[in-house]
Amino acid sequence: MINIVLIKPYDWVTSVVEEVLAEHPNSREISLEMIDSQAKRSVYEGKPLHYRFRKDTDVVIARMYSAQSLIRSGITTVEIPISGYDVVIAINSCIEQYHPKSIAVFSLPNAMKEAEKLIDIFTQKIIFMEIRNPESIPAQIEHLKLQGIEAVAGGSTVLEYANAHNIPGCLIESSKSDISRALDEAVRIVEIKRQEHKKNERLRNIMDYSFEGIISTDAEGIVTLVNRYAQEFFELSPSRRYTFQELFEGIDYKEIQSGRPMSEELIRIKGVLLTVNAVPVLSGPEPAGIVATFQKAAVIQEIEGKIRNKTHEKGFFTKYSFEDIIYQCSEMEEIVRTARRYSSVSSNILILGETGTGKEMFAQSIHNASARRDGPFVAVNCAALPENLLESELFGYVDGAFTGAAKGGKAGLFELAHKGTIFLDEISDISSKIQGRLLRVIQEREIIRLGHDRVTSIDVRVIAASNKNLISKVEAGEFRNDLLYRLDVLRLEIPPLRSRKSDCLILADYIIKKHDFGFCYPLKSISPKGASALLQYTWPGNIRELRNFCERLCVLCDTATAGPDLVKKMLLTKNYDEHLDESSSSLSLTVSNAEKQMICTALKAASGSRKQAATLLGWSKSTLWRKMKEYNIE
Repeated sequence: MINIVLIKPYDWVTSVVEEVLAEHPNSREISLEMIDSQAKRSVYEGKPLHYRFRKDTDVVIARMYSAQSLIRSGITTVEIPISGYDVVIAINSCIEQYHPKSIAVFSLPNAMKEAEKLIDIFTQKIIFMEIRNPESIPAQIEHLKLQGIEAVAGGSTVLEYANAHNIPGCLIESSKSDISRALDEAVRIVEIKRQEHKKNERLRNIMDYSFEGIISTDAEGIVTLVNRYAQEFFELSPSRRYTFQELFEGIDYKEIQSGRPMSEELIRIKGVLLTVNAVPVLSGPEPAGIVATFQKAAVIQEIEGKIRNKTHEKGFFTKYSFEDIIYQCSEMEEIVRTARRYSSVSSNILILGETGTGKEMFAQSIHNASARRDGPFVAVNCAALPENLLESELFGYVDGAFTGAAKGGKAGLFELAHKGTIFLDEISDISSKIQGRLLRVIQEREIIRLGHDRVTSIDVRVIAASNKNLISKVEAGEFRNDLLYRLDVLRLEIPPLRSRKSDCLILADYIIKKHDFGFCYPLKSISPKGASALLQYTWPGNIRELRNFCERLCVLCDTATAGPDLVKKMLLTKNYDEHLDESSSSLSLTVSNAEKQMICTALKAASGSRKQAATLLGWSKSTLWRKMKEYNIE
């Protein structure tokens, strides 16, 4: 519904207005209220005209002085036009009724210009009074009376003042076509206003749903528009007027308006670190204000972290924890206890150990037990990539940094490991050039992509691993000692499998029984003599070699128990004796201890049932009984 108020210039206009409204094509959508021009205003006091309208009023239709006063008050007003022909009719009515020698005509400039072309038909003196300030009408009337004006033509307000000074007058009336044009214009204005309102509301909603603050100003720096984010951050009052400089004290408003935009500046406001962007707005060549956006730096870092932490999409996740590390020797127990303590801090770690000892398993376990467990775990084998490729993979690059660079650039592994852990395996094999870059990254916790000049801060824990003696490489000039000091803050040394023989059988037993190699196999255990063969072997490939051995054994063993001949054959050595542990002078004792441990483990797993324990060991019940007596096992 379009709510229109029409201020009647005179009573008998009502019937004309009703007739015009009935003929209007949008009459069913128009609610028209008519009020008397005299009813709701102050008169004879030299004050502006004051009308009280309903809050849902869309537009007011008025004439002459009423229209001028309402327009000055900022009320949406459509003025009923006055034509030169209307003025001439009013002059003629004055002559016929009062026979004056001089007439003063109060009208609008356009109507007076039209009327001046028609007044040659009159012999009377006609003075045109342009309506510029309705509040000055009383003084104008008094002045005209002193000049001897005998009649007045104008609107109802002019006639009121003229009658108060005993000057007769005639009303300048509006025609039906004038009123019809005014009604059409009022409907058009309301429709345009509502369309603009919808656009503004849509823009407002878009701005309010933005996850950053948006502020716009006029040319004087007065804030004209803020979204919900900015209003809540600055705690702005809708009834107060704010300046840009008042909100952003550390920013030079005039410098931005002069054509120097601000991009991603870090500024602390209200104790919060913000990133601020601001650009000037021009109206033609002249500045018309600025638009500024801002966001909390912590939020940007959080979003950046989420982008970096697409761990499962990138494969940067862990599979192992401390519970997956199988051992029983006291040396390994101490190492695991130390590693658990390392997981409670974020210091760099250097893990040393031969190939296949499980260095990455320890690194993953430390990450999983740390406060960074929800962040990515990025593992990179430094020996597997050539120098140029390793550099671009570690630190990333921008578009066009080198021939073959991916379009749009690529984030490096250090960036992807943000808020998590990066595992640098075989660190001893990196070149001196990358050693220098790596030293700075570890020291400053900042990276610069290849081909870029922008520094990116990172929060990464570094765990490095090596199967070579780094101190010897430092002495040989092949590894930087300052890099070694940065990496070697906390150290773990994983012993080889040959030095913890008691773990060999328990690991083999665990791998055979618990691992799923993707096929069915009858093998359940290794015979005592087969176990003795395992204990004599030096395991140069350590646990990795042991696992491969167990998989081969499961594939080729057709019985539940594997004997010594098959065990030796599956070790895939040309000469088994070459890999015997000659350093052990009491191998039989070691075998006995291991066998005793196997029996105890089986009995514990079978909850004391000898029958089940014998089945687990692949022995007969009588063999188990004999062995228990031999080792004094209760």
